Amino acid sequence: LYTLLWNPIDSYLDNITEIYLSPSGLLNTIPFASIKDKGEYISDKYIIHNLLSSKDIILLKNDSTQPSNKNAILLGGADFGLPIAELDKSMDMDSDKDALRSLLIDYQVQRGQGFDYLPGSKQEVEKISKILLKQNWKVLSFIDKNATESHLKSSLEQDSPSLLHISTHGYYFPYVKESDYNNRLSESSESNKFYKQSDNPLIRSGLLLSGANHTWNGQKQLENTDDGILTADEISNLNLMNTDLVVLSACETGLGDVNYSEGVYGLQRAFRLAGAKSMIVSLWKVSDKDALEFMVEFYQQWAIYKNKKEAFDKAQTKMRKKYNEVKRWAGFILIE
Repeated sequence: LYTLLWNPIDSYLDNITEIYLSPSGLLNTIPFASIKDKGEYISDKYIIHNLLSSKDIILLKNDSTQPSNKNAILLGGADFGLPIAELDKSMDMDSDKDALRSLLIDYQVQRGQGFDYLPGSKQEVEKISKILLKQNWKVLSFIDKNATESHLKSSLEQDSPSLLHISTHGYYFPYVKESDYNNRLSESSESNKFYKQSDNPLIRSGLLLSGANHTWNGQKQLENTDDGILTADEISNLNLMNTDLVVLSACETGLGDVNYSEGVYGLQRAFRLAGAKSMIVSLWKVSDKDALEFMVEFYQQWAIYKNKKEAFDKAQTKMRKKYNEVKRWAGFILIE
């Protein structure tokens, strides 16, 4: 990759310390920080900023390093097998939205396209909550059966938090023609055909929350009840206008359909359409253990340096020196 991508421009980078990247096409799937030449990573030589568009350079240079407020919403440890009836009860119990917003909680595998429980996801939310509370953040946490689509949407109806952290499974399915789809997939997959074969790329990517298994397996939903599958299309209509950072601690959340003139149509575009200023996403499958370790390290560094970009780079460097395997430290990228 260094020979193909970086060597042709390297001679033009004398006295340059910061580089702003707005990738095109398949370059969106490459973690540039992991490119190296003769044992040296380019991220050791340059500060690399990942952008969705080159116009974001102006916004980034004028952006304050401090969040607009210190309100955070954390979601993780979802119960993917939560019965549909329990989803409805969960929302009824917390129907008082003012009480829901004022609730401050201080809690003492593989994140792929399966829907297995993620124990590291719950630990992640608990540990991050403690770090933020020590920094005087107001924290609203949703875990276990409360990690529902309804709770998340309800909490965002009026004011969006400065920080939104979602630790769960993510999914993305490339577009497949109907004829190829029918040949490739078994009849058992018909129940989730809507998500896998949609013409809309924002349907074919999303996040899984409590109760998602039942919808995915074709069980009928109760009327006016969220189904536990938060698509990128739904995300694009959320209110995140005051959100400085969205952290998606899930697999392949940086992927989507590649449009060679418009970038990637997936979760990252959906969150930007909703108003989020920056986001941390993943380019490949990340183990539950590695995601937990990286995210906790990031928030610890953020508490020290008060700058999310500096904190992200230091967390990534620490993970790299500890493991030295690209798959364990380079999968997450910060899009500013």
